Amino acid sequence: MDPHKEHAQQTLIHYFKEVWRKAGLKWGSDNDAEVRGIVDDLVLAATPKPPVSKVPPGMAAPGTVMGAAAAIAANSRTAAAPVPPKPKGKL
Repeated sequence: MDPHKEHAQQTLIHYFKEVWRKAGLKWGSDNDAEVRGIVDDLVLAATPKPPVSKVPPGMAAPGTVMGAAAAIAANSRTAAAPVPPKPKGKL
């Protein structure tokens, strides 16, 4: 176990236990477990996580070669077809 996490748990347990007892409450092993769980949750919340990709699975990410190719292909599919010139005179 991480010694810093262990120290945080022990320190919080000590101070919470003191406050509980001064308030006339009984501190038990369930309280110890709850404090340990709180510290575990805080450590998890503070741990950096990799960024979540906003690109759906199977799609090419922007800024990559495949992403550039996908953008070019998408633009070529949506580009307007050339408009033929208007005929001169009456039909």
